[in-house]
Amino acid sequence: MTSGGYDPSNHPQAGQPYGQSPQYPQPGQYAPQPGRYAPQPDPYAPQPPQYAPPTGQPQPYGQQTPPAPPAPPAPRYQQTVFPEAQYGGQQYGHYQPAFGVPGNLWPRFAARLIDNLIIALPLALLLNFVLMPNLTGLTGPAVSYAIIFAVTLVYYVLMEWKTGATLGKKILGLKVVAPDGAPTVPPLLSLKRNIFLAVLIVPCVGWVAGAALMLYTAATLDKDPNRQGWNDKLAGGTQVVAA
Repeated sequence: MTSGGYDPSNHPQAGQPYGQSPQYPQPGQYAPQPGRYAPQPDPYAPQPPQYAPPTGQPQPYGQQTPPAPPAPPAPRYQQTVFPEAQYGGQQYGHYQPAFGVPGNLWPRFAARLIDNLIIALPLALLLNFVLMPNLTGLTGPAVSYAIIFAVTLVYYVLMEWKTGATLGKKILGLKVVAPDGAPTVPPLLSLKRNIFLAVLIVPCVGWVAGAALMLYTAATLDKDPNRQGWNDKLAGGTQVVAA
């Protein structure tokens, strides 16, 4: 025991016994081994999912994957300059260059005049020299007007259906296209397009009514961007264009 009352032999953690040199461990004697004290994983910690279940199937209990990011919004539909027509062809009032350049008023009027002359000359010879001398009373005029209407309507429908243009339009470089751009017009649509010719069956008044309808048609197609008359719109959107 020291004079101060403190005995270092009773307190080894505080130092070495008095009078003895301190003992130090040899190098590497207490060196920790690599990996000996490495932290071990917690066996009770939640494990990540081994695979991603298919979309639409429930996740395993206690395991949830984050929701898939929302799909980007679809681009808004951009309407074309020339939308589709209500009856299968182009819409009225919108010029469709794929069908050709619309025919102007005066070439169309001249083509109609040529067609009427082509029809009228043979009919005049047939009616005046063959049928009328053999018919008496009111029967002659009635039959004559019926024949004029029938021949005229058949001529226009047949030419537009088979060739896409009458002889007058061919001469002036015009043609009639269907509402979908087809080079020929179906018979039913051509019949609708030329139905105004029915006024020709009415004696005397029919010619006046026919002239009035032609003027009305000219006025409507002259103000339309596609040069479509009311009869073209009645037929679903037929159009007279440059051949």
